[in-house]
Amino acid sequence: MSRVAWVGVAALAIIAVAGRAAAAKGCHETSHVVGHEHCTRFGNWSRDQPGPALVIDIGFVRHRFQSEPFSLGTGALSVAPTRGDLATVSADPMANRILVGIDGLFYAGADFDMGWLSTVPRGSGTPAASGVLGEAHAIGGVHIAEWRVSVGAELAIGGRFTALAPTAPPGVVVESAFATRRELEARATIDFWITPHLSLGGGFGKSLITTDDTRFFLYLGGHLKAMDGMR
Repeated sequence: MSRVAWVGVAALAIIAVAGRAAAAKGCHETSHVVGHEHCTRFGNWSRDQPGPALVIDIGFVRHRFQSEPFSLGTGALSVAPTRGDLATVSADPMANRILVGIDGLFYAGADFDMGWLSTVPRGSGTPAASGVLGEAHAIGGVHIAEWRVSVGAELAIGGRFTALAPTAPPGVVVESAFATRRELEARATIDFWITPHLSLGGGFGKSLITTDDTRFFLYLGGHLKAMDGMR
C-alpha cells in the first residue's frame, strides 16, 4: 500500500474515533442551565449533534473516456484529427474525497484521483507503452438519508491530465506526451452506513461535456458527525 493510502486510512481512523467520542452520549445541551440536555433514543446514531460534518473518503475509480490525440516520438499515435477515432481509455486511479456537510442537506468539497491507465490508446505511429491519469474536481451536492442508507446527487467541475510514454529499448530515454481536458460531471451516489461514523459507498458519473465519458467509484468514508447530520 502506498504512503498516500496509509495517510488516508489513518485519517479515516482518526475521524471515526473522534466522532464516536463526540457522540458518546447522543445528547447536547439546550440551555445555560446545568443538566438541561436533549438526548435521543438512538444514542450514537443521533444526527442532532454539535460539530462540523467533515467527511474523508478513500477508494478507487474506474474512469472510461476518449483520449485526445497524442504525438509520440517521430510518429503520431493517430493520424486522425478528431478525438473520436482514438480508442477508449480506461483508468483505475486511487481516489480521495474531502467534503463538508452544510445544513444537513447540502455538501461541498473536492476530490483528487491519481493512477495508471489500465488501457492505453492504440493507433498508427509510435505505440504507447504506459500512461498516467491525474484528476481534480470541486464538488457540490445534496444528500438525504433513510435508516442506514443515504443517496445523493452532485456536480463536479475540474480537469484531468494524461501522460503517455512510448515503447523504448532498455536504457533509452524517451519523451512522454501530455494532454489536459476540462471536466464537468453529473454524479449519483449511495452510501451504506456500517456505523454512525463509517460508511461504504459508491456512485456513477457522466460527463456533461463529452460523450463516452463515464466513471464508477467505490469508497470507504469516515465521518466526524453521525451520518453527517443529514435530515
